[in-house]
Amino acid sequence: MRRWHSGYCSRLQMRRHTDSEGRLALTPLFSVGEGKAKPDFSWVRIPVSASRRTKFLLRITSPLRGFGKIRKMKKVYIIHGWGGSSEKDWIPWLETELKKKRFKVKSFDMPDSENPKIEKWIKHLELKINPEELDENSYFVGHSVGCQTIMRYLEKLHKHKKIGGCVFVAPWFNLINLEQEELEIAHPWTNTKIDFSRILDHCNNFLAIFSDNDPFVHSNEIEKFKNNLGAKTIIKKKKGHFTSEDGVKKIPEILDFLK
Repeated sequence: MRRWHSGYCSRLQMRRHTDSEGRLALTPLFSVGEGKAKPDFSWVRIPVSASRRTKFLLRITSPLRGFGKIRKMKKVYIIHGWGGSSEKDWIPWLETELKKKRFKVKSFDMPDSENPKIEKWIKHLELKINPEELDENSYFVGHSVGCQTIMRYLEKLHKHKKIGGCVFVAPWFNLINLEQEELEIAHPWTNTKIDFSRILDHCNNFLAIFSDNDPFVHSNEIEKFKNNLGAKTIIKKKKGHFTSEDGVKKIPEILDFLK
């Protein structure tokens, strides 16, 4: 910290005075707000040696203990499912709740959601997400094919880039009870291999949420997510495929994971 003759110390306004023991002291006027120093009426005494050496001891006392520790804002990226959008199912609820907690939230509308294609969906995320912004305060939330999209996006991400975690709702590697046209759309997703080692290089914190009566996701998928990603799993009762048609408007477990 640099001392100025005008009574300022670095960016903090200082008051020069003599304390009760006759020592020369500087008293800054500042408070902590979003990691920045701001004027306030909370006083902290910073003693200065009589020799006026350039180095001196800072003794920060309550209520400003911990000043300088900046808490980074958490970022959450939400990818909807097959035929979905950012305005459907439980996604608007989640976005609202996260913003209340001062999270930075991006909820995407993926291209041609009735006919999702791997290349287009991954490319969309690559265009919308700046990889330089990704760090251990970054989280992804996906629904159905959105979970696959997240995994395949992470698989292609630059090596050793770390993120905080992923929540997968109704995730799958294989699907059941599809009609012929749906099978053709799903075929690339279910038959194009995923390099799990690449995903785990970026993230080792996964939560997968399943329903015991999902018409499209077999219970066998639960073990696959445990074995391939080491995911924590939750099995909810009678939530179908976690859509508004299934009566699902909120999933509190996502908030519990992200807090």
